[in-house]
Order: sequence, then C-alpha cells, then structure tokens
Amino acid sequence: MINTPWIAPGDIFGAFGSYGVGATAYAGGNFLTSPSLYGCGNNVALGAVTDAVYLNGTGFELTTAWAVGAYFTHFWTPQFSSTVFGGHAEVSYNDTVKTGRWFCGGSGAAIQNVNLAPASAGALCDPGFGYTMVGGRADWYPVPSFRLGVEVMYTNIGTAFEGSLVNIATPAGKRPAGTYSAKDDGITSVVFRAQRQWPAGGG
Repeated sequence: MINTPWIAPGDIFGAFGSYGVGATAYAGGNFLTSPSLYGCGNNVALGAVTDAVYLNGTGFELTTAWAVGAYFTHFWTPQFSSTVFGGHAEVSYNDTVKTGRWFCGGSGAAIQNVNLAPASAGALCDPGFGYTMVGGRADWYPVPSFRLGVEVMYTNIGTAFEGSLVNIATPAGKRPAGTYSAKDDGITSVVFRAQRQWPAGGG
C-alpha cells in the first residue's frame, strides 16, 4: 500500500500479486473457492479449485494458481471519497490432467462432482477457470463515525469447460442436479451500506 497525500489528504493506492503451484490458498487467497455461476436457461460458468489432482498409482499433478489486484481511493473532500478496484485470478491444470481426463474419470480416476456429460465425451476435460472482478465505491461521511456508501461490482467467470455439457451431481441452491451447458458468464451486483461506529468505551 502506498499513501498518496500529494494527490489529496487520505488518498491511498494498493496492489497485490501472488503465484503458487500446489498451494492455491496461498496463490489465490482464502476467498477464492470453486465458483459456479448459473446463468439464464441451462447455462453455468464453473471451475474447480484444488491443490493437486491425484491418480492412484501415478502420483499428484499439482495445480497452478495466480492472482493480481489493485485499488485506488481518492478523497474529493474530507467527507466524500471514491474507490476503484479490480482483480483477476486464474487456476490452471497441466496437460497430463487435461488430456488424460483425470478430473472426469479418465485413466481410472474417480469421477468428481462435476463431470462431462456423455454428449461431450470427446471434449477436453479442463476444470480450470479465470475469475475477474472490477468495481467502484463511493463513501460519504456526513458526520464523524457515520458512513453511507454504495458499491457496484461486475464479476466474471471464464470457464475452461466452455462449449461442453457437464453433469453436476449435487443440487446448488434451487438449481437441481443434472446436465448444464458450460459457458463464460458474469454478474453485476450493487450494495448499499450504512455504518455507525462508536469509540471504544462509548455508550
């Protein structure tokens, strides 16, 4: 993080980057879990977060993950600030996992919760994905320790399963188990916030 008071008092810039092989929690952060975003119709954008894929008698094939992100907060006045932010993460699997179809029950591996449907039996079984989010936030402090804010964010999942039909073995919320078309998808979210803080020991 870098304070930038030469732009305006309170301004700050921050960035991060991480990379890991066989340790996705370190590379992508604990917030990055296996995503599944159900779109209109019978579409789903999804991926799988693992540290490795194991085939009995062969060993572990380690998963690669990396993430980058940045943000900038600017105080237009002492009571009003805005922030822009963005980040991208990717989880990828090596050619041994993909061509051997290990994640989809190939070469004697166990079939996972997500598996290619018979209609896509010839498709490459790649559980990797990219995760992108960009957004902005505005905060207003009408009086000390009272904050009103609004945040708009767009999130996108780019699935390496795209173009395939996938069988999902367990229900997800109100979505039943069954066959879905894998497709990149995104969602826009808006969050309003009202926060009041009291000093330590206050009433």
